[in-house]
Amino acid sequence: IDGVTRFRNLAPIAIGFMLTSLVFTFGYISGGHFNPAITLGVLLVKGIRVELASAYWIAQVAGGTIGAIMGLIINGTTSRLPAPHVYKNAAQYVIRGFIAEAIFTAALVTVVLHVACSSQKNNHYYGLAIGMCVMAAAYAVGGAS
Repeated sequence: IDGVTRFRNLAPIAIGFMLTSLVFTFGYISGGHFNPAITLGVLLVKGIRVELASAYWIAQVAGGTIGAIMGLIINGTTSRLPAPHVYKNAAQYVIRGFIAEAIFTAALVTVVLHVACSSQKNNHYYGLAIGMCVMAAAYAVGGAS
């Protein structure tokens, strides 16, 4: 790939390893609750109290909002969108995006529950498993969602 006629999307690798780093860095503080779906999954298996889950959700929404604002400041509003079909609001593409998100969010929650909330939670590879799950999801359906 010469970078002129064809580009390789390396963003999922960066995203996966960044999440891996964040889980290893901050996992001991919050258990790596960077995603509201993770918090819901852990709440459903009674891994945290409702009060704590609510606080995590508020922090996650605030963090996502701040991240979106920073993305707009850094990239502006004219940069290429990662999922242009969904942006067009064509029903078939929006449904595909929701299905893809549901499948891979379920996969991510399953991975987190197994590596962080099960009897194997003391392993030293949990952050890598979580980050690589996100990387695989980004490669598999990143263009659809």
